[in-house]
Amino acid sequence: MTGLDCNIVVQLALADHPANVRTVAAVQAEVQRNSRLVFRLWW
Repeated sequence: MTGLDCNIVVQLALADHPANVRTVAAVQAEVQRNSRLVFRLWW
């Protein structure tokens, strides 16, 4: 299981974010490994 925080969501959502390409590649790699992706929300 791989936990994703709000920073990752922002980096994925904004194509012009400096870390977008690297973040997309990392998430895609996790998906290809059949990892379970979990978004954790802090309240």
